[in-house]
Amino acid sequence: MVPPSVFHLAGRRGPAILHRVDGVAELFRGRGGQADQTQFAINPLADHTAFQSKYCQAGFAQFGVRPKHSCIIHNATAPSIFFPSEEPHELGPVLRLLAVSWSPNPRKGFATIAQIAEVPGVEVRFIGQWCPTVEPRKVRRLGVKAAPEIAEQMRQSDALVHAAMNEPCSNSIVEALASGLPVIYLDSGANRELAGEYGVELTDNLARDVAVLRARYVQLRERALRDRTKFLIETAAQQYIQAFERALEFTNTA
Repeated sequence: MVPPSVFHLAGRRGPAILHRVDGVAELFRGRGGQADQTQFAINPLADHTAFQSKYCQAGFAQFGVRPKHSCIIHNATAPSIFFPSEEPHELGPVLRLLAVSWSPNPRKGFATIAQIAEVPGVEVRFIGQWCPTVEPRKVRRLGVKAAPEIAEQMRQSDALVHAAMNEPCSNSIVEALASGLPVIYLDSGANRELAGEYGVELTDNLARDVAVLRARYVQLRERALRDRTKFLIETAAQQYIQAFERALEFTNTA
């Protein structure tokens, strides 16, 4: 690993630089270390910065990183993999929720996922690595799956449950919305920023949250389907092209 101080010595010459940053690891992992030190040190050399979300931008500002030129470009997904079911979708007596997490970090909300699985009339399936310190209770664990398998499980589900803390821009939420799934989400990190128009916030009353989702389900699903292009890679690609053009403008006028 190159020491962050080296970047300050490198000078600033050559092509325009667009710096696309991840979230602040100190916030979503609970520890920062080299990853944060490096991206904080690199950023002043960039002409333009692309943040994953408004939450991500605010997180960097909290640590004193406030680039002069920046934009927000949410994560996106492949429409050939994550797409809605062609079959008409109606809720049955059992609400089929899906949760997805590659990381077993407790901050991903495993305790809440286990609790909502015990709400009457709810079934929760989980894809990924379950946290070893949290009892899964009634959660049906499917193990680690490849993207096409995750997408197929989403098409077989009614909604996504996402209880992660301080995530800068959840790929699982983006993939679910591209698949037409409403989201039951924890209001933390960028979760509301992504899913607020298409989901229901988790509260201390999980049974009530499920009831609200059922009552608003048709409207929320229709919104997600209407706005699906927002979550696709083609949209993000156009936004990145515009960000590169802005970086060139700033370089040429510097």
